[in-house]
Amino acid sequence: MDNSKRIFCFFTEYQESLVLDDAGEIMVLLDDGDRERYQRYTHSEKKAELLVSRLLVKSVASRMSNVGLRDVILSSEPSGKPRMQVKGHDEKILPSFSVAHTHGLVAVAFYRYGEVGVDVEDMLDTRRHLEAIARRFFSEDEKQYFQEGDGHTSAGRFFTLWTLKESIAKLSREGVIELLKENLVKQGNILEAKDGMHLESRIVDEQYCFGFAVQGEKPGLPVHLESISYARLHANLHS
Repeated sequence: MDNSKRIFCFFTEYQESLVLDDAGEIMVLLDDGDRERYQRYTHSEKKAELLVSRLLVKSVASRMSNVGLRDVILSSEPSGKPRMQVKGHDEKILPSFSVAHTHGLVAVAFYRYGEVGVDVEDMLDTRRHLEAIARRFFSEDEKQYFQEGDGHTSAGRFFTLWTLKESIAKLSREGVIELLKENLVKQGNILEAKDGMHLESRIVDEQYCFGFAVQGEKPGLPVHLESISYARLHANLHS
């Protein structure tokens, strides 16, 4: 990963059953807090999400720092902001990062020049009634923006707005319900910045919608998105 002023986002699609079969191997990477969290979860989906997210974050961070997986330490600041350090180097704090997940996919975004928030949604998930949600939470400008699309286009517009609002919530650490009321559309276009935060979105394979929010220096290049297979992540456990 170079030092260009851009967001770097890595994501992994996975099968829940395969991840849970590998749980014993991945658990060695978890700290005490994550192990307790894993044991508390009653749903296998949450267990798999936790395992893949930690494996993905540590795999990418170890590659960035040229250290082993177990040398990447994850922790949280009092504000709840996640942070990474390299074991034995307290001064070497790795870039700001944010984790998101949807059904069968985990993503992590990194940014060296400020704080970052990321969200991802599966646009093919039919369990949500998009029009009802838009009527309830979107501003008038956002409703019009959403309704001007048709079919897949309207879904893309909906999830672009939704993931941007979620990413802002992660970055600001405010409740997403309050932020859903914030208007992100002006004169028929989605804002590129809001309250000092730079916004960016991407749709991958006409299925996954990613939203990013950055506070700090404005990215100079479009977000870099890279898929990492679960098989490749698993191989890192033995490298």
